[in-house]
Amino acid sequence: METTINQNVTRQQHWLRAHYEALQRPRSIECAIVALRSGLLAYGTEYEERYGGDATLGRDGVLGESWLQLARGYLGLLNGETGRLDCGSLDGEVRRWAAMFGFAEEL
Repeated sequence: METTINQNVTRQQHWLRAHYEALQRPRSIECAIVALRSGLLAYGTEYEERYGGDATLGRDGVLGESWLQLARGYLGLLNGETGRLDCGSLDGEVRRWAAMFGFAEEL
């Protein structure tokens, strides 16, 4: 039993390490996924900084809708080849960003 637990922990640590490495030094298809991830976060953050106050990306009927479509497309791409990236982590992350940027609807 303890051997199985140790193997599971070791496997988990391996995937966490691989995911972190892919985010820091992406290669092949990881480059596109990491670039899209960075773009989604950067755009949402910059929008909030630029317009501030009560203005949120989620309430913007034009730009918000475009960000949402891009986020949904990104989530779709996570169903394909992503190299060493942990898609579950990336999926949860973009859903948290959507809420953070004021989107009420589900991705």
